[in-house]
Amino acid sequence: MIKLQVFSLLLLYMGSLANLSAEYSNTASLDGNNFKVYWTHNATSNMMYIALEVKATGWVTLAFAKEKSSSMKDYDACLGYVSGGTKVLNDYLTKSRNSPPEDSHNDCMLDEAMLNGGTTTIKYHRKVNTGDSQDIVIEKGEIIVVWAYRNAVTSLSRHDKKGFETLTMISSGKAAKLKSFYWKITVASLSVVVALFFK
Repeated sequence: MIKLQVFSLLLLYMGSLANLSAEYSNTASLDGNNFKVYWTHNATSNMMYIALEVKATGWVTLAFAKEKSSSMKDYDACLGYVSGGTKVLNDYLTKSRNSPPEDSHNDCMLDEAMLNGGTTTIKYHRKVNTGDSQDIVIEKGEIIVVWAYRNAVTSLSRHDKKGFETLTMISSGKAAKLKSFYWKITVASLSVVVALFFK
């Protein structure tokens, strides 16, 4: 009976790990395993569905940029956080290293947000081309993304970690392979659990 209860808990845990991978078509790790991004492009609606899974308790953000800029100029960012019962996701266009002004038109549509066990998960969607001059069009092929996070929501101008990555958000290659790898690891781990508990 105890084995069955423990096994059930392990199944739930493994299911939670695989949940976002099952929901989205692509995934990539941008800061080791500390910052994961998942995405699906709906070609019919030309909508991009994105999820961020970040080991942070403050704000997290994924931004698109036309070029890598050490001065933090012109990053089109969706920045969100969970604080108490408050769930926030806003649209920003950075101008410098100072706190960015909020876009007058929020094109970052929040679907779900949660903070659990030191990990913040933000799920949202936005149009590939919003028609907003302060937003960057997600073009086919490679695009520069900027990731950042902070373990507090008190200041938007200071991040704990930040980095650049080049991803293919539409017609992906590398990320699709990463997804396959994660699925293989999940299935292999689940097989080991089954073997151990029903030995």
